Amino acid sequence: MCALLDDAMAGGALGLSSNRFEPHRAPDGRSIPGTFADLAELTALARVVAARRGLVQFVGAKMEELKRISDESGARLLFSYGVGPNPGDGRFSVGRLEELCAGRDITAITHVRGSGFLYSLFGILPFRGPAWNELRAKDASGRLAAISDPAFAARLVAEGDTRAPLSQVFFLGSGETPVYAAADEVSVDRLAAQAGESFPEFFLRLSRERSGRAFFCLRMFSQNIDELAEVIGGDHCFPSLGDAGAHVSQIMDGDWATFVLAYWVRERGLFSVAEGVRRLTSGPARVLGLADRGVLTPGKRADVAVFDLAKVAQLQPEMVNDFPGGAPRYIQRGRGYRAVLVNGEVSLENDELTGVRSGRVLRERTPVMATA
Repeated sequence: MCALLDDAMAGGALGLSSNRFEPHRAPDGRSIPGTFADLAELTALARVVAARRGLVQFVGAKMEELKRISDESGARLLFSYGVGPNPGDGRFSVGRLEELCAGRDITAITHVRGSGFLYSLFGILPFRGPAWNELRAKDASGRLAAISDPAFAARLVAEGDTRAPLSQVFFLGSGETPVYAAADEVSVDRLAAQAGESFPEFFLRLSRERSGRAFFCLRMFSQNIDELAEVIGGDHCFPSLGDAGAHVSQIMDGDWATFVLAYWVRERGLFSVAEGVRRLTSGPARVLGLADRGVLTPGKRADVAVFDLAKVAQLQPEMVNDFPGGAPRYIQRGRGYRAVLVNGEVSLENDELTGVRSGRVLRERTPVMATA
């Protein structure tokens, strides 16, 4: 395994990724590779990565495991980190990170806002029951027609059992931009109670009013945005964790970079513009070992985003069926971007894609930057 890893890195691989999160399983129920790997095995692999000045990335690793692997291999480590919802959880997490990272090249990443499953008429339906199973079997137009049938809608309301914790489910609003950072006032239990409706009635009414485009986010992670601010405002955690490339019909958080600019820089002022941009560019480039990008200096890759900070925002999610076989996925558009250049070519202009695709596979070919 070490020989294979060394050969891959010699060919340009950035490093090694390993998942130790036990709930992540294969479709047949088996634990995925790496879940229960011996630390001696992981440390041996990390030494290979360290010799090539690469990166080892973990999901689900414990802090004591990270300490041991770092101390025994000298590798640069990156890991996913969660923040609790209770007052004081953020400060506690900062303290743990400071102790872990002291004298070690270890970086954490976490969500930029509350994140989890996205419920909608055309996506995940948060209810169980025979009528809801009938609804699931229909395509988008069929679902919209079905909920507009008073008799069928009555069955849906009567059978609308849910296990979703309603105090953690939030309506993204009816505006052009989604409401991601509001607290309890937009949780569906409160909104439904104010409307005198059950959650199924509330869900169906908004779905009808918005032609199926009413979205509800189950905040499984980073539920308390003030506690999250403590952690991502610290020195050892980057705001960047997202799942939009994996669970494409379940989760949409591919907007995280835009949210950093619109919310954490402009609205909350947690970061200055310069620091917010650093945390999206040169900081991650340093962690990933990409010395050819991340700063605007001669000789670097010409990857540039030109944006209007006063206007930059993400728009409401959309469900499209453009995967093979008509399979669905969420997309989300943004605004406020004057231009995006990739390798010196304009790929987006005035918020619209140009059709130019000049991206290339990232490869580790140059020494790691000393500073960022």
